[in-house]
Amino acid sequence: MNTVMSITERVRTHWLPIVLTFAAFLIVAQVSTYLYRDVSASSSVILSPAGVGFAATVIAGYIVLPAIALAALANGIINGAPLAFIFVSVIGNTFQAFI
Repeated sequence: MNTVMSITERVRTHWLPIVLTFAAFLIVAQVSTYLYRDVSASSSVILSPAGVGFAATVIAGYIVLPAIALAALANGIINGAPLAFIFVSVIGNTFQAFI
């Protein structure tokens, strides 16, 4: 009996946590950006997406890391950030949830 699952099989069986992680991370990142930029809230609201990513990784495992990276990429594109900042943001957000 082969108990090792391929990546595509794992994604097929764990699609709901992946989609929920993407949506939650992107929504929290957009709200944090709005609060920081337009409401002049504390800079600690920037760390809220990191908490969502960490919680999703603890609950669902490392299978959600690509969803975190894609949500960080989408957040940077939506906000019109420079390409270098988007690249660093994707790497940073993904490693925050990984470590």
